[in-house]
Amino acid sequence: MSKEVKLNFYDEIIIITLHEKNYNMFKENIAKNYNIDPKDVDELTIYYFDNDKLKFFIKSEKEFEKMKEYSKKFSLEIHCEIHEESRLYKEKFE
Repeated sequence: MSKEVKLNFYDEIIIITLHEKNYNMFKENIAKNYNIDPKDVDELTIYYFDNDKLKFFIKSEKEFEKMKEYSKKFSLEIHCEIHEESRLYKEKFE
């Protein structure tokens, strides 16, 4: 079963259908939708909030699977941000 979710990269929101089979495919989809190098996706902080406003990070296969299960029950907005300590941040903003 696939589910539409919002991807939010600094207020550039894209609706995607969440049909990826694994975490790596999900990261490739982020790279494609935001026209960034796939290796740069590893430099992003990716997270969502549940209905109780708890923040959940997506940085492993297990966390990706948990997010997929959550998205089947609730609408979901996944946030992507450049981590300040990352190589990408330093190259773009310093």
